[in-house]
Amino acid sequence: MPAGVTVGNMSFDEGMRLFSSGDVPGACEQFHQAVEQDENNHKAWNALGICLSKTGEHEDADTCFENAL
Repeated sequence: MPAGVTVGNMSFDEGMRLFSSGDVPGACEQFHQAVEQDENNHKAWNALGICLSKTGEHEDADTCFENAL
């Protein structure tokens, strides 16, 4: 793995690719993995919140947005 690349970063990038292609549930899984690997990954928390809001999981989305802050 190249320097500076982490499993969390790879999951975030894959989540972005899946979200862009319309696979919101798949993106949610990847963003969830990213925040498990790095709980300080604000971008992943925000992206997970967006995914969860799209799937109707608004309370969990709010928690993600709070974690992103």
